[in-house]
Amino acid sequence: MLLIDRATVRRAYPMERATEVMAEAMRRYSSGLVDQPLRTILRPERDSGLLGTMPGLVAGEQLSGYGLKAMVLKPENPARGLDPHIGIVMVFDSETGAPLALMDAGVVTAVRTAAVSAVATEALARPDAGDPAILGSGVQARSHLEAMAVVRTLRRVRVWSRTPANAEAYHQWAAKELGIEVEVMGDPAAALAGADLACTTTAARSPRRGRYPRPGRPRQRRRGLLPRPPRAIGGGGGTGGVLRGQPPVGARRVR
Repeated sequence: MLLIDRATVRRAYPMERATEVMAEAMRRYSSGLVDQPLRTILRPERDSGLLGTMPGLVAGEQLSGYGLKAMVLKPENPARGLDPHIGIVMVFDSETGAPLALMDAGVVTAVRTAAVSAVATEALARPDAGDPAILGSGVQARSHLEAMAVVRTLRRVRVWSRTPANAEAYHQWAAKELGIEVEVMGDPAAALAGADLACTTTAARSPRRGRYPRPGRPRQRRRGLLPRPPRAIGGGGGTGGVLRGQPPVGARRVR
């Protein structure tokens, strides 16, 4: 059985390849070739974290078989300099069921989530869309910028974060690692103004009010394991709101 660490996963699973793989995974899911039960979450009262387990089976001639992700979410980890999502992904031989590999789940989650957003952007956004607004500055904000650059030619990128220092760190990271200039904005409305792509990657648990994306602007929203009470997020000027919260039992979310 292979044991694959974080750095090796990142090298073997670049965003370009992940986008192709996730497009195929979504096609198989829509074709009924994927068995994916709702994730099971252990949320003990005596601890701030939680454990989520996510099994699945993918059918097909290639890249098929059973898989399992087990992820611990620790909200305190960013203060320790660690990813809040810590865990493993296991894959099994499609014929014998023998375990083939055990790998770091944090980087898989970061890349896979953004790759799905890239697939959606490729399908739904205008071909000339290239002015994204990134709300948030953490792991998913970084991977989403990388993913957007895979499927669109980016012209002007804006970022907003609840923590200005984190937004500035994001600006420096994007310039150094991706060669992309990012403008730091003071509030969500300023970041969204004029954007034709929007990625909401913040784990904020309180409402943020602002204008809705204008017609033609796809919005990519990632959702983590942290529990959230339902909340309305709307805009001014009588634009109304959208109720977000826990999905009903048995619901399947397309992201």
